[in-house]
Formats: sequence, C-alpha cells, structure tokens
Amino acid sequence: MISLKSKEKRAPKIFHVHRALLCFYSPYHDRLLNGSFLEATSPPTEPLLIEADANVLKLFVSWLYTGEFHMIRQHLFQDDDDDDDKWYIGITKLYILADWLNCTALERLIVTAQQDRLMGSRWNLPTWRSIDLLSHSSLESSGLYQYYLTVYDQHWDGHVGDQPHPDGQSIPATLSEDPMPPHFAYRVLLMKLRTAQNNKGEEKDCQCCRDRCKFHRHGSEEERKASKIAFKSF
Repeated sequence: MISLKSKEKRAPKIFHVHRALLCFYSPYHDRLLNGSFLEATSPPTEPLLIEADANVLKLFVSWLYTGEFHMIRQHLFQDDDDDDDKWYIGITKLYILADWLNCTALERLIVTAQQDRLMGSRWNLPTWRSIDLLSHSSLESSGLYQYYLTVYDQHWDGHVGDQPHPDGQSIPATLSEDPMPPHFAYRVLLMKLRTAQNNKGEEKDCQCCRDRCKFHRHGSEEERKASKIAFKSF
C-alpha cells in the first residue's frame, strides 16, 4: 500500500491506495516508485505529498477504485447555479491533478463528464473561475481548456451574469466589471468571428456536443479507436 497526503499544511488528509493500481493509472508515480528514484529501491516510510486539497484527492482515489466521480449534485432539472459552479470548479481541479500525474485516462473521462453535464444541466456553462484555474495552472493548451473555448464559442450568448452579494442578493454586472479572464475572452471573440465567417448564416456544427474525441488528444487514429472500445467496455 502507498499513502497519499493532501497539500493542506494544517490537518492534511491521508489516503491509502494499492501501489500497483496507482502506478497503472499514474505515470508520475510509476516513474517515482518503479524507476531510478530512491523511492523505487526503498519503500517510502512517509506519505507522498499530492498537489491537491483533500476533497480533490478523495475524488481521485475514489475514481481509482470505481471509475466514477462521486460528487454531490442537485437534480438535473433543478436550476441551481451554485451547484453547477461547485461541480465545474471541483472537476476542473481534478483535471489539474490528472495533468500533474500525467493520467490521460482520467483527463479524457473528465472531458466526457463535462459534455454530459452540459447537455443535462439546462445549459449552464462552465464557470469563469474554473477557466481561470486552468490559466493559472498553465493549461491553456490542454484539451479541457480547448473544450471550454469551444463551448463558449458555440453556446454563449454574450450575457454577463449578475454577481453574488454576501447578503444573498445579486449585484447587476456592468461593462466595467467583466469577470471573464481577458485572454479567454479574446480567444472566444476570435473563434466567434471565425465561426460567423465560415457558417454565414448556416446552422453551426456543434463540435463540443457531437465530437467527444476532439478534446481527448489522441495520438493516432488507432489509439482513438482503441480508446473508444475501452470506454464502451468500461
């Protein structure tokens, strides 16, 4: 067994996982525990630090053993924006961890879960905070960031939502208080202009909804087909 510790400095959580299972899905730990590092020749006596908080690490460990995301979520037909915000932020943090571990299987499953969530949550788009998390993690070239760009290109109507107030009311957004990350906003604008020029009034081909493999970053067509078979059997 291998012990994993969350990154909190005060009261971090520790999770125990099977070494073989962890190394199978996490190339980072496979190199660490089976390569030329000290941890490979001498089993670690202290928990391995993971760059994620306890809730995200718990999601990762749960996925290792079940292949699913056990996240609290409201009924699909309940219009709860706060629930959607928490879901998108949590799943984005999990994606950042998957990238750190070089866990391709988890990255692809997260993108697929995003697509299912978008079509089943009354079209509540990914939160701007979750987009900001990817930018601050240097993941603007990742499959998830490209998916977010495509979602906003295809489905965002340009509306800037009201901002929450501590007393539970809302503050109307103004043009001087646009919370969208500027680099993301610029890229969305370019994509919308390009889409408008290419379609010229015709119905758009919604890539974010119809092409699940577009954002999985497959290395080859053979690998893409093998991945689809694996997902179906899973």
